[in-house]
Amino acid sequence: MTDQRDIFLKSEGDGFFGRNRAQLLPDKERPSTTRLIEFLRETKGPVRHVTEIGCGNGSELLKICTALECEGTGFEPSGEAVADGNRMAAELGQRMTLFRGTAEDLPLPDESSDVLLFGFCLYLVDRRLLLPAMGEAYRVLRPGGFLAIVDFDPAQQHRRAYAHHDGLWSYKQDYSRIPLATGLYSLAAKVPMSHAGDGFEADADERVALNILYKEPAPYPMWQAPGAVR
Repeated sequence: MTDQRDIFLKSEGDGFFGRNRAQLLPDKERPSTTRLIEFLRETKGPVRHVTEIGCGNGSELLKICTALECEGTGFEPSGEAVADGNRMAAELGQRMTLFRGTAEDLPLPDESSDVLLFGFCLYLVDRRLLLPAMGEAYRVLRPGGFLAIVDFDPAQQHRRAYAHHDGLWSYKQDYSRIPLATGLYSLAAKVPMSHAGDGFEADADERVALNILYKEPAPYPMWQAPGAVR
């Protein structure tokens, strides 16, 4: 089985960034980021720190940090993207720091983030590392925080050959179902959109969604049946 993580760390992360660099600018509007910011502004809880996995050069994380006046930490396999994003943050005076790394091993303290965003990256995560990545997200996110997932949202899960590197795959599915199935989260919002932009997409293979999940502070409340032995 091909180790997608190692290939992205070795070369394809930089290749992906090079192909998409023109779209990864702070002045480029991305509907998923706009909707997430709107949602977070309407919540009552404070947002002091946001973590993004698969952040590219941090252009979307930078927008979130600017809009919510919070700190941001991003992780990305492309060394070129990380260097570009840290340079951009320094020039703009923003409290955002990017690191080269992947989702299954985050060097962050437990319950240290108010929001954790998977920024359109789970479809490329090595299948052997998908559940560890979800576990790390739960560890890093504080109780009462929000897990945001931007990714493909097809009618049926499937895989397709990755167009830019032989032996790699794109895995399209509704990734919110994995954390929701644990009972540790509740669905707070789902915004359907298209791979090309805002609005629902009729072509099932091009559907994208922003799913926002709430990490329940007490997922296992005390309960006892009437008359049960104590």
